[in-house]
Amino acid sequence: MARFHIYHAPLSIEHEGEVFTITAADLAATAAAYDPEVHEAPVTLDHKDHGPALGWVTRLEAIEGDLFAHVHALPELIDLVESGRYRKVSAAFSKPGWARNPHPGIWSLYHVALLGAGIPRVRGLAPIDLQSSPSPDGISPPFRRWLRELERVGMAARAGRSEPPPPIPEDYIPTPAEREALASMAEWVMAGAP
Repeated sequence: MARFHIYHAPLSIEHEGEVFTITAADLAATAAAYDPEVHEAPVTLDHKDHGPALGWVTRLEAIEGDLFAHVHALPELIDLVESGRYRKVSAAFSKPGWARNPHPGIWSLYHVALLGAGIPRVRGLAPIDLQSSPSPDGISPPFRRWLRELERVGMAARAGRSEPPPPIPEDYIPTPAEREALASMAEWVMAGAP
């Protein structure tokens, strides 16, 4: 599960000529009311309201004026963040008085957007945290990077270059899906050894 820092308060924002101030109490109410069965906020690219979602917000957490989204990240989202093409995050909210707000009277999370070249209105948010976030296939980003390195070693072996396999950190405990991937990758590497 990825963790995105999506807002901090108090902060005043301008939208369509109006200025709104969102407070820490507002964010606490937003987090408490969030229910993916009522409205499951998607993760989009650059605030687009159409096209495929890259993930889904499973819950919100408000901590001393900061709002965090816990995201079920799809592999495409992880790849975009790890590649460096999308490094910033932005949140869109339904206003308290909006007729389609799933929780009338409070600021409700509408979606979370990954921003490429766009500049977020809310500055100073923490970087996107994928480090301990398995994707839906059960493989975490650090382990996925290790598998890519192992694949590179296997390709080098096929080309006649001998390289040691990358070490797995001693304290790392692979998930069942990672153990299965490890076994299949090890067989692939060994099959290519001269």
